[in-house]
Amino acid sequence: ELHEQLLLLQKQSVTELKSVSTSFDATDLVERALAAVRDRSFDEAVHTLCTMVNPPSVEKLKHEVHEQARVAVLGSLFSSEVLNSRGRVVARPPGLEAGADDLAQEGLRWRMFRHARLGRSLTVQAILNPVRTEILVTHGVDQQNLATSIQYSPWIPPGHAESILRALLAGFHGDMLVAGHLVPPQLEALVRYVVELRGGSTSMLEPGGLQPERSLAVLLETDEARNAFGADGVFELQDLLVDPLGTNLRNEIAHGLIEDSGLFGGDVLYAWALLLRYCVLTSKIAQNQ
Repeated sequence: ELHEQLLLLQKQSVTELKSVSTSFDATDLVERALAAVRDRSFDEAVHTLCTMVNPPSVEKLKHEVHEQARVAVLGSLFSSEVLNSRGRVVARPPGLEAGADDLAQEGLRWRMFRHARLGRSLTVQAILNPVRTEILVTHGVDQQNLATSIQYSPWIPPGHAESILRALLAGFHGDMLVAGHLVPPQLEALVRYVVELRGGSTSMLEPGGLQPERSLAVLLETDEARNAFGADGVFELQDLLVDPLGTNLRNEIAHGLIEDSGLFGGDVLYAWALLLRYCVLTSKIAQNQ
């Protein structure tokens, strides 16, 4: 009974959470992003979009966290609670340890994820969404012209091309209900395939001959993933998809925790752009070889 009352209160508390924001004039960023794709062919415009965004630097995020702790000392001393989409406590990161440098330290990692999410929000509003809309209006994105931009990608898993195409097409057209349910599992499929391509194992062998799949969180810790995506890229994928201290998008969607309106937030669009980036840039590299 106590647990049921707690769940009810947590569900109600989510509706009472207030966003904290500050004003920032992104007009110049938007104009520069739009100018970069105007008067270009579809393939050129999409390729340009994919080169506009890079994962945040892990070292820079660490510096930002410690700099903020130096200015706002009290805020760095106390533990916090991380809530999922239904208001339930999924983690309690501790205060920030002085000189913390190891990403295994939850207090540091959580604060770095928070800084990264602020950067993602600006990227989505000032670059990704305006440029996505510009390309859609100018070129009328369809499955055929989108397919030409990713057709040579060695990172697209066999048997997944149609799902990835539909995910990317939905994102271009702003159908985030579809994109939100397609993009995270296709990103996971891509990571699994890339790890396998580089000689890594994506499954385990247990007594009795059972071969359960390794979780995405485990795969992102492998040398193969780090070599393919880089340390910054792995950190971004961990934050965006699987870490309870971060956005945890893959698990929130897979378990049906995010409501329809939540799929129209910036995190889903950013994940869509990440999938687009991996497919387009690897296709271009393969085509030029």
